Amino acid sequence: TQFQTQWWLEQNGFPMPSVLTVPGSRGDAASALKLDIAVDDRLANCIDIIAASRAKAILLLRRDDQAVRDQALARGIGVVSTLAGALDAIDHFEEVKRATAGRLSRLADWFKPSSKHQDTRLPMDARGTLGPVPPPRKR
Repeated sequence: TQFQTQWWLEQNGFPMPSVLTVPGSRGDAASALKLDIAVDDRLANCIDIIAASRAKAILLLRRDDQAVRDQALARGIGVVSTLAGALDAIDHFEEVKRATAGRLSRLADWFKPSSKHQDTRLPMDARGTLGPVPPPRKR
């Protein structure tokens, strides 16, 4: 599952993705990682996330199942039908969070890279500039 997810993310424009597969409670993992939002394709996992952590959950519901949609919405779980919809929901959440954060938001802006140093920032895909990585030497 981890390799498949990493491969898919790379193919869809997310270089060097970090993927965490969780055999147990998704809620415990969301709490331990202090996530703001988690996206999952199973309602049970979304319920676990909101019950055991402070994270918001987004259900990626690919099929039209009104009963599952209603159950999720009744629990405050966002419902989308595509990954693009999930990304839009995350963007909207971030905009709302920034707008309501006040001084904390301004403090976070201090840590953003300045446009003056735009050309010295690391590239999105560092492997493209580093070239091939040689295998480790055997001892």
